Amino acid sequence: MCSPQEQTFFQVNDSHEAAIKMTEDSVSRRPVATNKSYFYFTTAFLSVCLVFALATIMILIVQKTGPTPEKPGNTLHFVGGNDSELFLRILKNVPFKTAAAYMRALKPNNTELKWTEYGVRQDIQIHEGIPVIQTQGLYLIFCHLNFNIHNCSGDTIDIKLQMFVNGDPRRQTIDTLCTSNEVSKRIYKEFFQLFLEYLNVNDRISVQIDKYQYLDFAVLPNENVLGVFRYSN
Repeated sequence: MCSPQEQTFFQVNDSHEAAIKMTEDSVSRRPVATNKSYFYFTTAFLSVCLVFALATIMILIVQKTGPTPEKPGNTLHFVGGNDSELFLRILKNVPFKTAAAYMRALKPNNTELKWTEYGVRQDIQIHEGIPVIQTQGLYLIFCHLNFNIHNCSGDTIDIKLQMFVNGDPRRQTIDTLCTSNEVSKRIYKEFFQLFLEYLNVNDRISVQIDKYQYLDFAVLPNENVLGVFRYSN
């Protein structure tokens, strides 16, 4: 049996050891807590910076693409069907700079399409059916193609559209037609691609399609078009 004095001593000693242990644990945990706080702060700060950067980019885009006063002699005129009129309405709201070409596809005999002037061509050459840039700058490039499969026989058909700048791919679209629920049906399919690209003098823009034999030149011969418009310098 321990005397009251000994019990008091042991209790005080145990409390002292527990305090020392707690102090050591607190010291060992403090760097972990500090690291977590730093991580959370850094993550929050980077998130705020990212949101601010995206907001700034969107504001600049809106300011850049806002309506501009029309100048005499700068109106673009297109001929063609309904889609050509739709393109015209869209393009009227974009401030293009001088260089422009609107072209329709010639009936192909291989995978690379050839183009001819179709209403608009200014400061862009067409060399052997391929548009060639004459003024460097940022260009809006789009391609609209129509495919017509008269009768699906049951075998699926993969149609691919690729757009190139100087032989390097920029955009690609692949679609599978004549699936099991389309047997014995006549299929019409539209492909549309659009992108912005900074182009230099003598850069060439080309379009390739496989299964080119299905490109529609019977119903909509003037709706297979390629547009190249200089957006800014």
